[in-house]
Parts: sequence; C-alpha cells; structure tokens
Amino acid sequence: MDDRALASALGIGVGGGLAWIMEGFQSGHGFIYSLCAGLIIGLLFFEMIPESIELGGWVILLGGIAIGLVLFQSIHLLMDKITIITNSHQKDIFVRSGVLLIISIAIHNFPVGNIPLFV
Repeated sequence: MDDRALASALGIGVGGGLAWIMEGFQSGHGFIYSLCAGLIIGLLFFEMIPESIELGGWVILLGGIAIGLVLFQSIHLLMDKITIITNSHQKDIFVRSGVLLIISIAIHNFPVGNIPLFV
C-alpha cells in the first residue's frame, strides 16, 4: 500500500474517531474544526501546492486557483437567488447548507469521473 494512501486512511480514521468520541461535547466542536482546518491548510501548503507547481508550473497553479475562486463566488451568488421556504429559519439554513454540500461534492468528483475518458 502506498504511504500516502495509508496516511490518508489513518487521518480519516482518527478524524472519525475524534468525532465519535467528542459527539456529546458541544464545546469540542471548535477544537475539532480548528484541528481539521490546520490539517487541511498543512496538506495544501506542504503537499498539494508544491506538487502542482512541479507538475504544471505557476501558470497552471494560479489558473486553477482563479477558476476555483470564480466558481466559489458563482455558487454563492446562485445560492442567494434560490428561495427556500420551510416553517423555520433553522431548517432554511440546513437545506441551504445541504444544497451547497451537494453542489460542492458534485464539482469535486467531476474530474475523477472524467479521468477514465482520457487514460
């Protein structure tokens, strides 16, 4: 097994274990969010950005960042135009968050689904 795959599996397992252990503690959510944000930022700066520069160069990296920012802004503008009607404001927020999550996962998985077309 590849070392990176093993590290990813361990990271996901530890994250799931922490979420399960801290389930009853509301005050623990801030700590877990901070920990996850730190891990993602570390992964981005120490793994993904250097590999992107190595494989595609600065132009591709900056182009990808620009496309991501435009896509992010477009999704948020689109979400402001969608009207969600439920019987409570809290449910509106949950539905809006769910729609954003669905769109984000679909966009994230789109390149993976197209890889077999080019290989």
